[in-house]
Amino acid sequence: MNWGAITVFFVIAGVVNLIGLEIVRSIVDRRRKERDGLGGTQDIAIWGVLIGWALLIAALVSGALWLWNR
Repeated sequence: MNWGAITVFFVIAGVVNLIGLEIVRSIVDRRRKERDGLGGTQDIAIWGVLIGWALLIAALVSGALWLWNR
């Protein structure tokens, strides 16, 4: 198994997660302000952070396996 490629994939997915999270938060915040008069995207931020941590842990595990199997 090519653990190096899998590690790179998880790192790139983590960066894409951060960018996507900020885009989604800005759109949802704008819509919530228009609809309710109040913003707030803490719920989206929590899910983004949880996904980000999962990707980070996956990258660390696959990176360790890559180094161990070299």
